[in-house]
Formats: sequence, C-alpha cells, structure tokens
Amino acid sequence: MIVCPSSAVYRLAPTVVCLLTLLLCSGCQFTPSTKKMRWPWTKEKPIPQPDRVLAVWTDTVLHQTGQSGVRGFGGRVYFYEQDETDPIEVDGGLAIYVFDADKLQAHDQRPLRKFVFTAEQFATHMSRTSLGPSYSVWLPWGEVGGPPLRLSLIARYEGSAGGTTISEPTVKLLPGVPVRSIESEQELAQQ
Repeated sequence: MIVCPSSAVYRLAPTVVCLLTLLLCSGCQFTPSTKKMRWPWTKEKPIPQPDRVLAVWTDTVLHQTGQSGVRGFGGRVYFYEQDETDPIEVDGGLAIYVFDADKLQAHDQRPLRKFVFTAEQFATHMSRTSLGPSYSVWLPWGEVGGPPLRLSLIARYEGSAGGTTISEPTVKLLPGVPVRSIESEQELAQQ
C-alpha cells in the first residue's frame, strides 16, 4: 500500500525551505556591533581621566623620496590612572611644548615650538602595544644638517570632558652638525 503525503505538506515545504535558507544565511551575529545600538539597561563606561602622562622620545630622521631628510622626535605617549600600572585609552587632545634646555629662564617661559593634536586627530594615533594602549606622535624640527640642540619636551593632555594632565619634562639631544665659531680674520682666510 502506498501512502501519499497530503497536499498540505507540499504547500508548507517551500515555506520551510525558505525559512531554513534565511536562518543559515544570516550568520552568527545577532546584534549590531555599533556603539550607538546598546541595550537600554547597559550603562556607558565613563571616560577615564589620567593623572599621569609618560612620554618616551627618540630622535629620528624622516626620509621621503626626492626630498631632504627631516630630523625631529618620535614619541610614544602612555596615560595612567591613579595607582594603576596598566596604560589606558583616553579621549582628548595633546599639546607638546618644546623649550631650549640650555636657556631655561624663570622669567621667560615661551616655548620654541608647540605641536597641537586635536581630540579627533589624537584618537587616530592610538595603537595597542605589548604594554597596552599608547599614542605615537612625530614632531618634525627641520632639515638634516642643522646645529645640535638640547631640547626639553613637555606633553600636556586636555580631556574632552575636562581635566588637564602634564608630563614631566624630558631633556633630549637633537643631533646635528656643530657650528664652528670663527674668532679671527686669519681663521676665516684659512678656510
């Protein structure tokens, strides 16, 4: 005896096949991954305000094809909360002040140069290292061949939600070509 399935099963088969296809093609992600789409009962974490800034500087030269080399400083900046040993991500801007370390005067506190990174710019400088989140910056000074300079660098962070944190001054040597002083006309004639 042969049993024929009812016509109702044939009518449901395309619907079941479509539902299974949609289920299998949808993937494993059930909620959007954007920051704006959150569950109503979750709270956003407050933006941490660092109380310490650690800036590590190294002198370096930027080489570009067809252009003279540019000497300057490459820096890696870390931010820390109070009594914490792991660096944190921050939301704010950074200003680097550069002073002549050989001519620091109590009455003249004007920097030789100031490098400013807005909060939007500074966010793009973040990268993860083995120590944690850090921010890389490049401070161009001038063409290769300039005189050597002893410079004092100070980093000043301003949070988007307020608050300011300032690093300890770091004195670094920017290598260059020593300038010879000519003391007499005879020395000038010998050159």
